[in-house]
Amino acid sequence: HTLFPYTTLFRSGKEEVKEQFQIVVKKPASEKTTVNITLKLKGTSVVLGEVNVGVEAQETVEQVAQNIAKALQVHKNIGRLYKIEAEQAKVVLMQKEPSRNQTEVIIK
Repeated sequence: HTLFPYTTLFRSGKEEVKEQFQIVVKKPASEKTTVNITLKLKGTSVVLGEVNVGVEAQETVEQVAQNIAKALQVHKNIGRLYKIEAEQAKVVLMQKEPSRNQTEVIIK
């Protein structure tokens, strides 16, 4: 499987804005693996949250996206900060409250 994070920033200057992220699952899992997703404040060492998502061999892109969305939703900090939805092969995260901070999504 291959995951690609996309970030859309609705930002001008340092005003408060809501960030939106998309994690796109590009191909089905060929083997059992674990995906690590970390959200942190960009340019800092402050981690907002981290989840590990188990992926089974032969899971479809839609199943992988659903599993990622569920893991992010139940994380106490990530679920509190972001509205999270799975839409076919992608996971969409939208900040619930505007912020001046930028967020970085790291996928391993």
